[in-house]
Amino acid sequence: MVQGDRLAASMFDRANVEFSTARELENYRTCIGPIIGQIVMSTVVTADLKWKYEWTEVRMTASSTSVATKTNGIAYARAGYAYNVNELANTATMWAPLGSPSNVPTGFKLKPIAINTPCLMFPIRDTTGKVFWVFDKVNAIDGECP
Repeated sequence: MVQGDRLAASMFDRANVEFSTARELENYRTCIGPIIGQIVMSTVVTADLKWKYEWTEVRMTASSTSVATKTNGIAYARAGYAYNVNELANTATMWAPLGSPSNVPTGFKLKPIAINTPCLMFPIRDTTGKVFWVFDKVNAIDGECP
């Protein structure tokens, strides 16, 4: 195994990533992409506002009507969490890109991106030059009427 760069594993911590070959590490460092990733799980970063996502690389099927997991593809286990760029701006008074939550009925809140959602994912670098993955999806709002 080749020891890789320390990649963003969450907004606050880091994880070591290992690659099978030096070429795989170099490909990762050069930020090839975009890819289609599929959300596998979400973990709360900021309650009802921000999540980090486990994911796996998928490809469109021959019929172009569904996706299938890519054999030996990139995934959360090797590349860290992915982040929804829409959620970066979320606060108690602003839900990107939806606007003010004061316009949303009581009892409703933002939801994480649903499991099995395909997303066009891009590798980007943080301010220290480390690579991590982002996607851009609008969060659903759900709840019960009062």
